[in-house]
Amino acid sequence: MTPSPRISVLLPARNAERWLRYAIRDLLDQRAIELEVLVVDDHSTDDTPRWIDRFATAEPRVRSVATAGRGIAAALS
Repeated sequence: MTPSPRISVLLPARNAERWLRYAIRDLLDQRAIELEVLVVDDHSTDDTPRWIDRFATAEPRVRSVATAGRGIAAALS
C-alpha cells in the first residue's frame, strides 16, 4: 500500500475566533490523508491569534502565518 499524499490546507482567517476551532478540528479529524493546516491570520483584532497559537502548540500539524490585513487573496498567495 502506498502512503497517503501530504496535503497542505491553507485556512485564511480574519476575526474568525467564532469558527476557527471547528474548522481546524474538522480538518485534523481527516484521518484518511496526511495533511498540515496553515492558518493565515490576516491581521485579526479578536482572539483569532490566540486560538491559532493554542492549536499550533498542541498539534504539530498546525502552523500559523500572519499577514498585515491585505485581504484573502494576499493571505493565500
